[in-house]
Amino acid sequence: MTQTTPVWKIAATTGGSALTGAAVWLNATHIAHTEGWGSPLVVAGIIVTLCAAVTPPFAERAAKTAQPAKAVLLWTFFALAVSFSLSASIDRSSGYASGKVATVEQANEGAKLAKEAYEAAKQTQQDECKKRGARCRAAGDAVTAARSALATAGPVQSADPGADRLAAVLGIQSSTVQLYVPLLLPLGLELGGFIFLAAGLAPRRREDADEPVVAPVAKTSETVAKIKADAVATPPKRGTKAYYLARLERDHPAVAARVAAGELSVYAACIETGIRKTPAKASKWTKADAYATPAGVTG
Repeated sequence: MTQTTPVWKIAATTGGSALTGAAVWLNATHIAHTEGWGSPLVVAGIIVTLCAAVTPPFAERAAKTAQPAKAVLLWTFFALAVSFSLSASIDRSSGYASGKVATVEQANEGAKLAKEAYEAAKQTQQDECKKRGARCRAAGDAVTAARSALATAGPVQSADPGADRLAAVLGIQSSTVQLYVPLLLPLGLELGGFIFLAAGLAPRRREDADEPVVAPVAKTSETVAKIKADAVATPPKRGTKAYYLARLERDHPAVAARVAAGELSVYAACIETGIRKTPAKASKWTKADAYATPAGVTG
């Protein structure tokens, strides 16, 4: 019976592919920014990340098919590939966050120096303008220039206001937030993509419920009569049910009557009368008792 792919597996595969694709592109761009697009590291990073994404389904399939050594090797490769990919992602996110903080700190330092220069120019103007003269006018010009520089420097701001707010809410230091927050995006992209792909591409379990179930047909006296009528019309082939029923009718009529009454199946009756031998290899499928049926129903 043809099995359709569940919608959730399609959605998981699609989402995992999107997350993994985003992680691959970001990592490749980050490596190319320092190494150049022609660097083998760019190609290696792409291949390793893609192979890591499809490794869990292969490892699970190997484990389910009794190949433990192959499964262990696949999981080992997955751990190494994830370590490489995550390190690249963390380095990329951390570098971006550090660059942003450095830019803000540099701007803050410029604003601080502009303010100090303005205060120094004003003090110089006060000292030089106790009496009018050329030096007083020069000090006034210096104050005007320092004021213009301070106006263009911009206000002093927090290097990472989001980290400051989150640290205040969590009750921890801002430096701790700045250290760990850059890890969230790469972890979400990498591990999220791998987890969704593992769920979407995982081998399906055998669903016995989907198999067609054939209800057993109760053999009544009318069925036995039909088999007998067919046996009379056409000589039964050796080994068929009609053949064994005819032998029971001919050689063991009493047992045949029990079959017609529904006390025994044809196979069980043949075992009982010795027409067929009891199977040498006993199992739940070959024991003669397994073919005995309740009264009213024959096998």
